[in-house]
Amino acid sequence: MSALEDQLLLQIKAAGLPIPEREWLLHDRLGYRLDFAWWQERLAVEVDGATWAGGRHNRGGGYEADRRKLNFAALLGWRVLGFTRSMIESGEALLAIEAALGRCSVADAIMRRVGEIAHARSQGGKRAWEARRARAER
Repeated sequence: MSALEDQLLLQIKAAGLPIPEREWLLHDRLGYRLDFAWWQERLAVEVDGATWAGGRHNRGGGYEADRRKLNFAALLGWRVLGFTRSMIESGEALLAIEAALGRCSVADAIMRRVGEIAHARSQGGKRAWEARRARAER
């Protein structure tokens, strides 16, 4: 369990979503565990930290082992969502989980995310315009 997984769990709780099982044992002999599992819905979430720092999930052996585990889960009928730090911190992961659990439509989740991105860009553009204006007035 990681701090990033803890952060996602806090978001899940704050959103009022069902609480997932952590470190769900998918197969005991193979040792496959899922970071989060809503086992009744057969929905799993995998959190990949250190994606930009060459973490275990990005190096040859770790990447290959993760693919085996995820393929095994898919063959057992699981839907697996995977998220990086930026996806969790931006709220993108939570939107995808809400959609997967049927709390909103996929289209609604996408449109909310697009709206958030557009708003952030417009605010960035507004701040840039204000900064140029302030420089011009000096």
